[in-house]
Amino acid sequence: MGSLLDAIGAVAIGGILLVSMITTLYMMQANGNNLNSLITLMQISEDVSSAIDSLYLSKVGLGVTSSSPIVATSSNSFEFLTKNPVTNLTDTIKIIQESADVWGYPLSVYRNSVLELGPFSLKDSLDFIFYDRSETVTTTVDSIRSVKMTAEFTSPAIPTTSSLVNVNNKIIIWRYFKNLYI
Repeated sequence: MGSLLDAIGAVAIGGILLVSMITTLYMMQANGNNLNSLITLMQISEDVSSAIDSLYLSKVGLGVTSSSPIVATSSNSFEFLTKNPVTNLTDTIKIIQESADVWGYPLSVYRNSVLELGPFSLKDSLDFIFYDRSETVTTTVDSIRSVKMTAEFTSPAIPTTSSLVNVNNKIIIWRYFKNLYI
């Protein structure tokens, strides 16, 4: 009878160890995948924010003879004029947060109403804050001289607990429109 109890105890302890080992392996796999997702998301969000900063925001008002190169602004969109160096024509650039979908808020960039960059999923809404010459927050289009753009990129992750957690990376861009000072 004692050996039967020993066998049952060994099976129970072995089962507990086996379940804990499988759970640990799953958690390690999920955390490793989420870490890879985070690294990929960081690379993508850095590339996207760098492109938006250097290819679009740095060119606000460049070569435009209009007295108001900034067309329209809101907390989640920015539309402005710039000269296209290839065609030598004035282009209208619009950086906008689209309507929310299952993955978040799509960030898109349009040139003359044609999608040029995106969409990229944002966790929260895109946030533009505009400043005048004295670095005071303004909504007057003619007095805007700089912008702060905040975007938090997101990607789905493997759940490591009972709730689904997404991988996020927040980017903040500050840009002074030197073309408007000249």
